[in-house]
Amino acid sequence: MGTEIKNCQQCKNQFTIEPEDFEFYKKMQVPPPTWCVQCRMQRRLSWCADSTTLYQRVCQAPGHNERIVSIYPEVVQSPVYDYKFWVSDGWDGMSYGRDYDFSRPFFAQYKELLSAVPVRSTEIVNSVDCEYCLGATDSKNCYLCSGTFGSENCIYGHTAVFSKESVDATLSTFVQQAYDVISVDKSFQVTSSAYSDELVNCDFMYDCRGCTDCLGCVGLRNKKYCIFNVEYAKEEYKKERAKYDLGSRAVRDAVRMRYDSIVLGHPRKYAVIRNAPSCTGDNLINSKNCRHTFQALNDIENCHYSFVVGYGTKDSQDIAGAGLKSQLLYDAASIVASQDVAFSYRIRNSRDIRYARECIDSEYLFACAGLRSKKYCIFNKQYGKVEYEKLRAKIIEQMNMMPYKDDKGRLYRYGEFPPGGHSLFPYNSSWAMQEHFVESKESALAKGYWWYDAPVSHHAVTVPSSDVPDHIKDVPMSICEEILECARESGDERSCPGVFRIILKELEFYKKFNIALPRSCPACRFRVHSKYFTSYKLWHRRCMCHAPESTYKNTRLHDHGGVHCKNEFETAYEPGRPELLYCERCYNQEVIA
Repeated sequence: MGTEIKNCQQCKNQFTIEPEDFEFYKKMQVPPPTWCVQCRMQRRLSWCADSTTLYQRVCQAPGHNERIVSIYPEVVQSPVYDYKFWVSDGWDGMSYGRDYDFSRPFFAQYKELLSAVPVRSTEIVNSVDCEYCLGATDSKNCYLCSGTFGSENCIYGHTAVFSKESVDATLSTFVQQAYDVISVDKSFQVTSSAYSDELVNCDFMYDCRGCTDCLGCVGLRNKKYCIFNVEYAKEEYKKERAKYDLGSRAVRDAVRMRYDSIVLGHPRKYAVIRNAPSCTGDNLINSKNCRHTFQALNDIENCHYSFVVGYGTKDSQDIAGAGLKSQLLYDAASIVASQDVAFSYRIRNSRDIRYARECIDSEYLFACAGLRSKKYCIFNKQYGKVEYEKLRAKIIEQMNMMPYKDDKGRLYRYGEFPPGGHSLFPYNSSWAMQEHFVESKESALAKGYWWYDAPVSHHAVTVPSSDVPDHIKDVPMSICEEILECARESGDERSCPGVFRIILKELEFYKKFNIALPRSCPACRFRVHSKYFTSYKLWHRRCMCHAPESTYKNTRLHDHGGVHCKNEFETAYEPGRPELLYCERCYNQEVIA
């Protein structure tokens, strides 16, 4: 089948479906989408919790009424169980089973099922001493982390994988004793760095690899003893490096300002794509044949229109969060070690799943929630194999004959992800709002999402931001008993508590590694990290090497001479941004050569 152009149900803009997309839809036995790539991702992310917001509420498990922390506010309809009870044998998802009513639209009934079946308070799986994490798997002694996997002693991590003793590590793997890092890999004792790997004892590094004992550098390879891209002899480096005491907030901020200026003025590749042939998107490493995919890491193949996928995910489209050798996934979120899954959220070790939420170790499920080790179930009710297949086919036919129509006039037939308005997460505490789809309350409501204005906390500030000691050595241990003012940026639609605390092991970390105490809350610090990520969109642009508007002077002669490079590419950097983008060839000649 050839290329087809359609109009998006949501934004009304045109979008294109490629021939290879149709091949995938045929393999998955699903119809082509009616929403564009952007609107599909926004809807999908609205079903996922953001990585910074926790609420206090009462556990609703039988015989329980203790206060717990949860990713769900008290206004959600589904019962919320403490995550430890949720995984116990104290309740059975099959008790919520029901017959399908062919006189009513599917999505209305599916919403009712999801509202009845309990959800776990947080996304914690097989982890120890991680009670105050939003999401942690196979981890130990972590605090306020999300998407953390195989990590230990991490604080405020966001998709910190196989990492130890780190604070504010975002999308980083195998880092140890790291602070304020973004997409850093295999590094030790590194702070305030991004898109780098194999660093040792480095601070403020961007796009660097294999470096040791460096500060404030950009685009270095296998270097030692460099400060702001100037190389020193070892003893001279020690003397010069001693001038920058990063335990001081004033010094750290001054270094940050100079570093940011160097980063912005230095050429960068149009996208972070390493060992990723035939890929488009950004931050793709060790991947193959992935179109319009972002933040993909290690053995990813044939994944398109996806976001945050890793470790063996293959042959999938429209995914938000997947890993551990998952494959044949379509329009789904938070899928782990599963195959043949579509229109579902938070599925683990399962296969042949359509329209399910929080199901584990199961197969052949259709429109189910909260099931474990089950098969051939529809609306949480058990069937035999033949009966299951007949009923499933009949329901799919009815979904197409009697589509659900929301209050915006959008039609939902078989093949649509559930409406964003049916999500248990208010839009303003969803992954969509946190990442690429920031909306005002009015705009979110107009698009059919829902919003929750949490009660304003009245924690009185006991230490204004201006009163925090400049140097970490002067910060008393008693500051852990104080309520600090958040020095947040203004004009951000996303919520900020306005205050925050420093916990003891966090303070010990800062003192141990001579790191100035932060002045903003963890949520605002993550938002600074999110600015390093490009948008979930691609633009066609031209290499800026020797562009008329560029003031940068190359340090080497490129093979196209002194004229404007003609190479073009697809990039997530929108036109008008200040970054100096080079094609891969010019980048390699200027930075790596």
